Formats: sequence, C-alpha cells, structure tokens
Amino acid sequence: MAKIYDCHTHILAGKCDSPAEFQRKTKEAGFDGGSVFSLPPDQAVFYKDGHAPHWKERIDGVLEYCSQLHDYYPVFWINPTEADASEQIIYAKEKGIRFLKVLCSSYSPSEGMKAFHTAAETGLPVLFHSGILWDGVASSGFNRPLAFECLLDLKGFRFALAHVSWPWTDECIALYGKFQNAFQYRGKDDCAEMYIDVSPGAPTVYRENMFRNMLFVNYADMNTHVMFGADSFVNDYNVAWGRAALENDCALLERLQKRYENPEKLELEGALQFLDGSRPDFHALRVNMTETNFLRFIGEKPEK
Repeated sequence: MAKIYDCHTHILAGKCDSPAEFQRKTKEAGFDGGSVFSLPPDQAVFYKDGHAPHWKERIDGVLEYCSQLHDYYPVFWINPTEADASEQIIYAKEKGIRFLKVLCSSYSPSEGMKAFHTAAETGLPVLFHSGILWDGVASSGFNRPLAFECLLDLKGFRFALAHVSWPWTDECIALYGKFQNAFQYRGKDDCAEMYIDVSPGAPTVYRENMFRNMLFVNYADMNTHVMFGADSFVNDYNVAWGRAALENDCALLERLQKRYENPEKLELEGALQFLDGSRPDFHALRVNMTETNFLRFIGEKPEK
C-alpha cells in the first residue's frame, strides 16, 4: 500500500514533540512519512539573539530526531553563503542528511552557487523557500522564481521551489517550463532538474487556479515533479492544520479531474494545448504529489 509523504516540516527553537508523539500526530493527520528540517542557521527572525547552534549540532540534532521516526528523512537547513558552506554540505552528506533546505533572506540565490555546485557533486537536492517571505524585512525580492534561473547550468542538480512561489505562482510554473525544456533539449545530464513543493504559501482561495494552471500549460512531466507539503512544525505539531492541507488539496484535485472529464468543458477552457486529444490528469497529479514524487526527489525508488 502506498504511503503519503509530507516534504515540508520544520524544527524551530523551543520545546518540540517527542519523536513518538510527532509520529502519532502526523499519522492522525494522514501522513506516513516525509522530511524534517534541522534548526535554521543564523537569522534574526528565528533566534532572539540572532545566533543559531553550531551547524554540526544542528545536523546531529535532526539526525537523532529522525532516527527515532519511521519514513521521515533528515534535512539540513544551510546558509549557502557562509565561508565553510561546502564543508557543511560534505559533512551533512557523510552523516546521512538526505537534502538541504535554503531560505534566501538577505542574499540572492546566485550568491550561493559555490555551495550549490558542491550539493550537485554530492548528490544532495535542495529545497528553496520561494515566494513572499513573512520576516519583517525587505527580503522577498531574493525569492522570486526567476531569481533561481541561475541554477540552470548546474549539471545533475535537483532542486524544488516551495510554496509554488506564491504570489508568483504563474512565474514559478513558467520557470518549471523553462527548466523542463532545457532538460529535454539538452539532456538530463547537462542541466538542473526542477520540482515544485505546493505547501502553503498559496492560500486556499488561490489553489484551484494554481493547480489548474499547472496542468493546463501542458508542460512535460509536470505530474512527476510536484510534491505535497503542509509546512508544519515539530514544535507542538498541529494535526488539524496538516489534515486540512492534505484533504483540501486532494479533494480539489479530484473535483478538477471530474470537471475536465467533460470534453466540451476542456475544449472551451483548454484552447490549443489539448487539441491532440490528451487530457489534463489531475488524479495522477494527486497520487504522484502525495505518494511518489517526494521519493523521486530524494533519490529513492518509489514503491509500486
């Protein structure tokens, strides 16, 4: 039986649920596994004094927490502009970290390219915050989707943009199209591969049009490059939030599937994209984004 994965769960400073309590709560919310991010690096919005524990302590902490969970994979939250960022990445890989988390709060993605080259060389994917950033300072310009176009030439690099880059969701989808075009035109070994994390971010009122646009643009392999995330916290995990995020998206995608099974409705709204007789498969998107795409992202073989 397939498992449901949540790709986006934080640990922040302060009291956390025990691993056993966290696993119980996430199961109640509908999840069988996913990822847990380490404590963040030095950023004032997360620490009153602006100072995080040493990066080795943060890596060891998330590894220890996840070692007591089933099917949850440890993630290291890194600042790629730090002088020893490449050393941190190599250490993280050796210790068993499965991918990296990056939030560009005071620097552009292009300033972290040395670290991202190291991530590509070690085979560690990177999940980026993307979209408006609620941190009280002027930082969102660093997190617009097109700022990540600089990653295009990183051979063998897998990355994901979280929150569908809300409010720039259309820009995020267009950027996926550019990466996918390069991926197909140049070959999979010659450029980076982009995924999209649909965690909120995008509020409920935006999500129907967001999902509709994802498939109506008819870009190649979209169904296999979208991951579900709830954007939850190990600190007193909110079962109702996680369950609602999962159930609302799944129900929405099934409604879209039913709506566009009507050929006349599709022809009216789909314009030229589906004149070849194909159909947007929202059901496949729901299944893949919750069950298999996360495993593909981290380099695991999805269960049959």
